[in-house]
Amino acid sequence: VTVPPHRPSSLSVYGHVLQVPCQVTGRRTARFSFHSLCGMAYGPADFIELARIYHVIFITDIPRMDLRHKNEVQ
Repeated sequence: VTVPPHRPSSLSVYGHVLQVPCQVTGRRTARFSFHSLCGMAYGPADFIELARIYHVIFITDIPRMDLRHKNEVQ
């Protein structure tokens, strides 16, 4: 199995930059860690733009949610 080339990228959304840590070159696929996507102060417009650009988004390193992470769960 060959792995297609990938690289970091970024999107401009309403004047701020949304970092895409890993974009597969030539495909509409991206990969984020949970923290780099869900731990940032992104809003609805950011997620709409991600969905418009990428057909597939992989999210890695999803933490187990327990009472120590109650702020993330709410």
